Amino acid sequence: MLERYQSFKESSVYLNNPIYRIQEKMKKHMQDSGYYEKAIPLMRKFSPAYNDYYEELLAANQKLIDKNI
Repeated sequence: MLERYQSFKESSVYLNNPIYRIQEKMKKHMQDSGYYEKAIPLMRKFSPAYNDYYEELLAANQKLIDKNI
């Protein structure tokens, strides 16, 4: 399932979709505004539930990297 998802994310159908362009603009805005460096650490500090979610997300991402997907 993950391989199919990765294949879709690399497809012209996805890359030429307006949703992809919106996501890229949002990502750039969040990077430029310091969201990832400032807001995420604050949310992790003030919300144990968000911190748990964030740590699980990091672990899942590492599994994907380890599988070389």
